[in-house]
Parts: sequence; C-alpha cells; structure tokens
Amino acid sequence: MNYKKIFVILLFGGCMVSTYGQEFEIVEFVEKPMDESAQIHQRKDANGTPCAMVRVLFKEPGAKFEGSYVVGDPENFTGGYNVYLASGGKKFTMKHDKYLPQDVNISNYGIKAAQTGKTYEMSVVTRSTELTSDVDINQLKTEAENGNVKAQYQLAKNYANGIDVEQDYEVALSWYQKAANNGSVDAQYDLGMCYYYGQGVNQDYKEAFDLLTKAANSDNMMAQFRLGIMYDKGQGVIQDFVKSFSWYSRSAQNGNAYAVNNMGNAFAQGQGTKKDEKMAFNMYQRAADEGIGVAQYNLGLCYRRGIGVEKDCEKTLYWFKKSAEQYCADGQAGLAGCYIQGHCVEKDIKKAMEWNQLALEQGNANAQYNMGLCSAMGWGMKKDEKKAFEWYQKAAEQGLGQAETNLGSLYAMGIGTNKDMKKAAELYIKAANHGDAVGMGNLAVLYETGNTVEKDLNKALNLYQKSAEGGYVAAYRELGRLYLTGTGVSANPQKAVEWFEKAANQGNAQAQSDLGSCYVNGVGVSKDIKKAVDLYEKSAAQGNVEGLYNLGACYSSGVGVKTDYKKALKYFEQAAKLGHAPSEQAAQQIKAALK
Repeated sequence: MNYKKIFVILLFGGCMVSTYGQEFEIVEFVEKPMDESAQIHQRKDANGTPCAMVRVLFKEPGAKFEGSYVVGDPENFTGGYNVYLASGGKKFTMKHDKYLPQDVNISNYGIKAAQTGKTYEMSVVTRSTELTSDVDINQLKTEAENGNVKAQYQLAKNYANGIDVEQDYEVALSWYQKAANNGSVDAQYDLGMCYYYGQGVNQDYKEAFDLLTKAANSDNMMAQFRLGIMYDKGQGVIQDFVKSFSWYSRSAQNGNAYAVNNMGNAFAQGQGTKKDEKMAFNMYQRAADEGIGVAQYNLGLCYRRGIGVEKDCEKTLYWFKKSAEQYCADGQAGLAGCYIQGHCVEKDIKKAMEWNQLALEQGNANAQYNMGLCSAMGWGMKKDEKKAFEWYQKAAEQGLGQAETNLGSLYAMGIGTNKDMKKAAELYIKAANHGDAVGMGNLAVLYETGNTVEKDLNKALNLYQKSAEGGYVAAYRELGRLYLTGTGVSANPQKAVEWFEKAANQGNAQAQSDLGSCYVNGVGVSKDIKKAVDLYEKSAAQGNVEGLYNLGACYSSGVGVKTDYKKALKYFEQAAKLGHAPSEQAAQQIKAALK
C-alpha cells in the first residue's frame, strides 16, 4: 500500500487542546494505474461505489467526523479511525474534545479503482478552525475563581488555545495547576504530560512523574501507561522494571491496548516479570486484535522467529502487512526486511524500498538498519561500505541493538571507517544491554579472549548463554565448545553434545563438524561412525574447513566409508585453498602416494 502523508501536527504537544475542527479538503486528484494494494483492499460505500480512505490518528479516542461525503461510521481502532469518502468527496471536518490529530494520511487507492483499474493520488489541504465555546467566558472565569474545578480545567484549555480569550500559555498553566491541585484527574494528567514533553513549560520528568502518579492513582489509564514507560526508561524515577510492569498491568486492566502490547514486551524480555514467550505472544495477539499497529508488528515477529508460537511465514506476512497498512513504521520496515532478504516472500528489492521509504520518512531505526544492510551488500543499490556505516550509525544512535552490533563489527574490521576495537567493544556492550543476541555473542568473544576488555571467562559464559537464549545459533556452538573443553566451566561432554546438536540442527557448519567428531570418538555420546560421516558431509557442503578436512580424513582412512584417495584429495585441497595447513600437508601426502 502506498500512503501519501499529508498532515502531522500535535498542537502544544496535545496537552492542552480544546475542541478543534480540522477542515479537510481534497484539492486535486491525480489518476495513476491501480496498485496491488488497491486491488486487494477495495473500499466501497453501501451502494457499492468505490471510496477513498483517510486514516486519522488521535492520541485518544473520542473524535467526531462531519461532512456529506463521509460514508458510514468511521472504523475505530485505539486512538485512530479509518474514514471513507464517497467518490467526488471534497471535504469533511474532524473534531476532538482534547486533541488535534497526530497524523492524517491518505491511502493512494480507492476511488473508482474497482471499476476503472485506476487509483488516485490526492493533494490535500487542511485548515484549523478555532471553535468558540458555548459557555460565556465571563461566567466561566467567575466559576473558576469561585473554585469550580471543571470550570478551572475548561478555562485552562481556553487560554491554552485562545478560545474566546487571547492565547496565554502562562495563564493556562496556572489554571491547570489550580484544577490539578483541586483534584481534577484530567488536569493532573494533561499538566503532567506538558512537563513530560516540555511543552509550554521547561521539561521536568520529576514534576511530570508526581502529577501523573496522582492521576494514575485515580485510575486514569493513560497516566498509568505513562508511569509504566517512565519506570521502564528511568525517567524522573529510578528505573524499576517490576513497577513498570505493574503500571502497564493496571492500565491494561482499564482497557488500554497499548499497555497490553508493552506487557508483551516485558514477558518477551523477562523485564519486571518472569520471561514467558507464550504470554508475550498472547499479549501481542490481544493488542493486535485491538488494532494496535506496533502490536501487529510484534505479533509478526513472533511468527517469524517462533517466539511463543510455531514459525509461520504466512502469518508473519499477514501481520506485518496489517501493521504497515496502519502506517506503523516498524511494520513497514519489517515488511521491507522480508522483501530484502526473501523471507516468507520472493525477494523484491523494489517493493522493499517502497515500504522502507515510508518508514524512513518517520525516522524509523529498523528502516535505517535496512538501508545499512542493503548498502553493505549492494542489494538494490551500489555497494557502499561508508554509506552502510552511516546508516548503521543513525540506527544505533536510536538504540537499535542489531545496528549497534553491525556498527561495532565495522569498527572491529575497519570497514567503512578506521579500525577501532575500543569503539567496537563499546557498541557490543550497548547492543548487549539492548538485548541483541548477536551483540552478546560478539562481546562474549572479547571477554573470553581478553581482546580490548579484561579477560573474564565467567562473563563470557554468561553472555554466550544469554545470546543462546536469544536464539543466536553461533552461541549454541560456542557453549558446546566451552563445555567440551572445560573453558570457564566444568567440562561436561554430554552438555557439549546437546549444544552442538542444537547448533547443527540449525545448519551451523562448525557445530556439524564438532558433533561429527564427538560421534567418531564417542565423546558425550555413543560412537556412531555413520552419523559422523553424515555430519561431516553436511559441514563440508557449506565449505567449513574442519568439515572438509574431517571428511577427507574419513575417505583417506576408510572410516565409515570405503577408502577413496581421490575423494580424500578433493576435500583436502578444498580445505587447503581456505588456508588450512593440515589439509595442505595431507593433500601433499596423498599426491605422493598416488604417483
């Protein structure tokens, strides 16, 4: 689906906005060939006439839409609406008691698409129309001065937005403060959000925290949700994942689907609660069913990675698309990633770039990461290591773990920048702290070898374990090696075999060779030469030098296979070309014997 983003505004941060009307006028229609999304998602009114769809996002529900061209009741999802305009529609007005829209975008399909095979790109103008209140301003002032809390709250909104009075944020804040002090939960929440964002007042997380706590204790679900975020991030309060999870839970119980999604994050990461991937999946499913775009993306990730559910390509794509079509940047970048890597769908760089561009326009870190990957690999563009470095750096600055890992690897190898192991280590530490399994694995290597950081086998072991828990297959193999050799842990051949097997089953070539050697020598497992040869063959087929060498040794010695010096020579020479000295020596011996 292609969206033309036409309007982004949140007046004064959305913290003190009274009822506003937004007049929405389509000023031009540009006909173009109907796209794939238009064919799939045809919108029609009750008479079967194709419609245009406008997506409007508000901070909270409660919006109203007026206009003769609006078709039926707008579809509502949490904080957002799909509004349909009949063919020929030109205007409609949207109103909300507290907020201007955070985002309005036009879907580039719909009008007459089903009939003509064409769709339309729309040029749009929006106008803010200040609405006068029905209440006499002098009477409102009198009631507010006499201590009427509702009047104080309304007067604050009037001054904030210049409704019936000259706009004055300082006066507005004073009335908000009075209303909040007198127990207005709405005022406590709105004022708290102003301090949180620093809008109309200096940013002050501590003051925001105090105000939001009062509102949250009065069961304001949005204040409860915000407190969950503040405890999660340590904003204005000491970071506390347990308290964060508690506030998310309370907000969710009051019907906030965004809080349900964040509970899913907590279960997935084991922050503030016991790690439970099945519960994470269930939370994401609940929030996704409520139309939360980021939850739909997270649900797609679960199906892609097998988190709490069996992997399912079809459902991965379904939920990524649902999320992307809600203009969720993570969903758009996730869908782009599928097209880039050919995951669950045929590789299509053109489609990938179309979706990725939409996410890039929103400054999405995953989209920046995708650009770094494509630049590094030369997918859909000229290979450019410096560009890759720049894109990874942008994503890393937003705290994206996988970007921090890749940026660290570029520093480690001196690709696209000067080699700098100190920076590489710093980035791996950040990536590990952000939960990136590959970053944990890379950092574990540094602690094991004492490269750039002080050697610490306990830290290495813990990081390998966490990396393995995160699904990094290479960490499975490394844990097998540590248990086999007794490095940083008591030797345990049985555990070594378990880890080698997990890695081998995921296609890790080195683990396949390692496991094969365990079967040859009966280490941690009963001897089974046939299984060993099978594993060596799988490893060798992937070009692994040890797999090639071990398979060559089997053929030269007749272990598990009939002796065949020509085959042995072939495998030894392949390994020798990869710089494996023992294979070079073995190849020379066979050549001499064959003369």
